[in-house]
Formats: sequence, C-alpha cells, structure tokens
Amino acid sequence: FPTAKTFMETYGEQVNFVYRHFPITQSHPNALSAAYATEAAKQQGLFWEVHDWLFENQTSWATAEVNVDYWFAQFGEDLGFDEDQFKSDYVSDTVRNAVSTDRSDAQQFGVNSTPTFIINGKKLAGSIPLATFIKESGVKEPEPTVVPIDGSSEGSGDTKAPDVTGPNVPEESTSGQ
Repeated sequence: FPTAKTFMETYGEQVNFVYRHFPITQSHPNALSAAYATEAAKQQGLFWEVHDWLFENQTSWATAEVNVDYWFAQFGEDLGFDEDQFKSDYVSDTVRNAVSTDRSDAQQFGVNSTPTFIINGKKLAGSIPLATFIKESGVKEPEPTVVPIDGSSEGSGDTKAPDVTGPNVPEESTSGQ
C-alpha cells in the first residue's frame, strides 16, 4: 500500500481512488473485524487514520483476540473517537452492509487476493511498482516546481545558474566557460 499512497499523494487530483474492503478471513482471521473497525471509523471521518494504523501494526493485531473494545483501546482515544458512536457503528447494519457489498463487488470482479488494484478496468494484484500505476492510469507527470536557491518562496525570475565558489572550486569554474 505505500506505493499506492505515494501515487495518490502525487497524482490524486488526476484520478478517482476508491477503497474497497476484501477481508480474506481464511488466512487473516481478524480481517473482517478490522474492516468493520475502519468502516466504523469512516463514520467519524477517520477512515484513513485507522487504515494506516492497521497497516502499520499488522503484527500486533493479526492474531490477537479482537472485538470493538480491543479496537477502541488500540486507537480510539489517540485518534479522538467518540467511543459510544464508534462502538454503535461497529455493529451497525450500515457498517456490516458496506463491508459485505465491497466483498461481493470484489468477487464479481475476480479479486482473490490483497492488495488488488483495478486501474481503468485492468486488474493488478500484489505489490505494484509506482511506474505501473503511472502507466496504467495514464496520468500526466506533475509540473516541476522551481525552488529558489536562497530558500525563499519567491523566485527572482533569473534562470542563470548561480556562481559557485568555495575552497574546493577552482576560480575558472565560476566563469561560466
């Protein structure tokens, strides 16, 4: 997922990124509970914060005894959740149906592993290099940003290379020849 995140940070204005749950409970017994937790977090506008926490802390929760109280204890207070709302949403039909619908949609598309990305109708499974995301999505490279040498936020408009002098730079190298 780190590559997808980098892609979205760079090209997010050019693409529509939609996250869908596909908990594979046969190999990840807590995946369904984790999906419910992220979907409950979404109700409070904290989906990505919980998603990222889950991704970064997989080893701590993958085999733990998990339930709504476990999840809240792990990240609820730190992220500023309304505890009652989180616990209510976690078991709500809204959350359960959202996860179930995502799972059904993924199966209809032939998804059988995670991560799987559908880019312009093409299914790509596994760890995808950034170059593949760029190629398959057809995004345009962002315009380069000109950063002034002096660190200010405004450029002088002068495109001439700066003079370089110093103890390890021969005088003739600064003449532009």
